[in-house]
Amino acid sequence: MNYSGAEFWTDGRIFAPLVPNDDGVRRCVCGCYFLIRNADQIAALPRDSIISPPEAAQRVPDADTGALLASGIADEDMLIVLRRRHWRQLNNPYRVVYRQHRETDQSTFPTYEPTEAQRDNMTALLGLLATEGAVDWLEVSELHRELDQPQEAQSALNRAGGLEKDRVAIWQKMIDEGFTGPMRYRL
Repeated sequence: MNYSGAEFWTDGRIFAPLVPNDDGVRRCVCGCYFLIRNADQIAALPRDSIISPPEAAQRVPDADTGALLASGIADEDMLIVLRRRHWRQLNNPYRVVYRQHRETDQSTFPTYEPTEAQRDNMTALLGLLATEGAVDWLEVSELHRELDQPQEAQSALNRAGGLEKDRVAIWQKMIDEGFTGPMRYRL
């Protein structure tokens, strides 16, 4: 993976050349949505095949995540992915403000005020993650931090530990300083 010139954000968003941010959500030619990781490969055409390959499933743009969530998708795995993408997409306007602010002031962060839609989405994502088997405690901590729930953020962060020591230290500093917005933490 090429991380040259990459931006890493505490909400999991990565801006980098050749790094897809679609989490594998695809729209089939039939109109159904699926996750690449859940798709079964049933056949592969040889490279020298004269048969035309079928039309490929299309990537789903970030702008479509809100409508997909409103459509009533019931698959929990898909809901987690869509809510996560929607969370990151809803943070994009703040990223613009953050970048502009940091160009002129490296010592402070701009104020982060999530909208009601952001709060509702983050709360719903936390509810879904609570039922998931393998929990990413840094992600849970980040959601609580962005919801201005420092005690819950700290509790989740305490469970993260392990191999994430450098990242845990970044989250700890943000909790200690009372900063609630997503942060660009490595370039």
